[in-house]
Amino acid sequence: MRLQVNDSGAWRNVIDFSAADTGPVLNAAAVLAEAGGVKNMRVLDHDIVVGYCEKPAYQWEHAG
Repeated sequence: MRLQVNDSGAWRNVIDFSAADTGPVLNAAAVLAEAGGVKNMRVLDHDIVVGYCEKPAYQWEHAG
């Protein structure tokens, strides 16, 4: 799994993590994104986008 952030027009890797750690990683990422005013984030599983989080709600949604 990989967390990416887009705060200046390009996706950047933040952290690679185990699927077992998805909940805590995404919860922490949403809090940090809101505090920092990040535009959007996404999570990938083997280069496939499986979720995203955007301002202003900063809630994780399933990609689809």
